Amino acid sequence: MNKELKKEIFEHIDAYVKYGFYDVEDICFDLEFILMEEIDEEKFTEVWLQKEVEKRYNKQLQKEKSWSGVVSFDRLATAFDVLSTHRIITLHKAGYTTQEGEEIACNVYDELKAKGIKANGYCYYHTQDVERAMGDIQNLYIRYGDFQGDDDKCQQVGKLIVTELKKQNLEVHWSESINDTIEIKPFLWQKRHDGIDYSSKRTTAHILATQTKSS
Repeated sequence: MNKELKKEIFEHIDAYVKYGFYDVEDICFDLEFILMEEIDEEKFTEVWLQKEVEKRYNKQLQKEKSWSGVVSFDRLATAFDVLSTHRIITLHKAGYTTQEGEEIACNVYDELKAKGIKANGYCYYHTQDVERAMGDIQNLYIRYGDFQGDDDKCQQVGKLIVTELKKQNLEVHWSESINDTIEIKPFLWQKRHDGIDYSSKRTTAHILATQTKSS
C-alpha cells in the first residue's frame, strides 16, 4: 500500500471517528471497499483496517473525556428533540449534500403521513456542514423548510427553529429570509460517542410519541 493511499485512508478514518456517530464496526464497514479496490490480500486488508480504526477510535474516546460539561452538540440535540415535539422533522447528518438531505426529509414525511401524521416542517444539517464545523470555520448551517411550498409557513418553521436553538444558548444568525440558511456560529464540532441512535428513527419516534400523548 503506497503512502498516498494510506494518507487518504487515515483522513477518512479520522473524519468518521470525529463525526461521533459511528462505532468501529460501522467505520470499517464503510471504508473497507476502498481497500478492497487497491489490495488483493483481503485478510490483510481487513486486519490492517480494523487495527487502524481501533487505534484512532480509542484515541478519540480518551480525548472526549477531557470535554467538560455540555458541548454544542448536546445543545443542538436537545433543541432538535424539542422541535420534533412540534412535528418538525429534525435530521442529524442527513446525507452528504443538500439534495440528499431534502430527499431524506421527504422520505420521513411520507413515512409519517402513512401513519396518519402530517409533519409541519423539517430541518437538518448534512455531512459537508459537519466537516465545516470540524474545520477552521467552526460554524453549522441548519437547513429547513415546509412541505407545502408555503413561504409564510416556511418562515414560521425557521422562526421556531431559531427560538429553540437560542433557548439552548446557541448563538444563532438568520436574516429571517426563507432564502437564507440558519447559521450557528461559533459551533465547535464535539460529538461524544454516546451510543445513541441519531438517525431519522429518533425524530420519527419523538413525533409519534407526541402524537400518541395528544390523542
